[in-house]
Amino acid sequence: MFQYAVGRQLAENQRSDLKLDLSHYKNPSKGTSPRTFKLDVFRIKANIVSPGDEDNVLGFPYLRPLKRRLKKMGLDVFRWNYLRETTFGFHPQILSFQKQAVLDGYWQSERYFPTIRSLLLDELVLKDKFVSNRFLSLKQEISAVESVAVHIRRGDYVHKKNVNQEFGVCSLEYYKKAIQLIKTSKQKPVFYIFSDDLAWCRENLPDADSLHFVSGFKDYQDLMLISSCCHQIVANSSFSWWGAWLNPNSHKIVIAPKTWFASPELDTTDIVPETWLRL
Repeated sequence: MFQYAVGRQLAENQRSDLKLDLSHYKNPSKGTSPRTFKLDVFRIKANIVSPGDEDNVLGFPYLRPLKRRLKKMGLDVFRWNYLRETTFGFHPQILSFQKQAVLDGYWQSERYFPTIRSLLLDELVLKDKFVSNRFLSLKQEISAVESVAVHIRRGDYVHKKNVNQEFGVCSLEYYKKAIQLIKTSKQKPVFYIFSDDLAWCRENLPDADSLHFVSGFKDYQDLMLISSCCHQIVANSSFSWWGAWLNPNSHKIVIAPKTWFASPELDTTDIVPETWLRL
């Protein structure tokens, strides 16, 4: 979603088309968790890259390996249009680029798409065929109360050693403090728990009638239900991030962990929006 958003911003700036390269899903990076392309469940405005599209932007394909090596060394002798993210921090020069380009990176900051919030809120909506009656029923229930989405990501963050060392996992204490903060700020909040490990959540979260554990939905439906809540308590996860960011409530409370990733080598200064609370 971050990649789509920055691409959509540049396409909007230049009044040009956005195309999505799905080759990574066929050849994922070593050590990463498997992913599948699912943006097509939303009303996005983009096409899929066709054979030859990248060559049209980058030039002769037989020079590409040399170009990539030189670019990583900081040498842009070919003045080509390959924009690679070198650190997690915000790179403002990306937004002033005025040519066709291939974007390579995560681009995890809302500062990369400063003028298209309303456009993204319109496009990152489920297509009708991915909306079930059960989904609509819970969404209506959520909208009728002072709802708070609590997203708890465990999965690979807990069980894969390399992922845990790099990203870490939010502590139980963080969630308890966040829930208590909402309780002192809002009258009769109702908490909806979303997680890839609901068994752990049921065992460890405070026992209260105001906790509802959400299950049985597709991940993209979970995301939209999270965004439908009045407020959000997020994990250090881009899934959480987008669930909160897509919430259109101008009076929302979003609570995020003070430490986003465990590795000190990752500059996460620009990930969390300034209006969110950090715990």
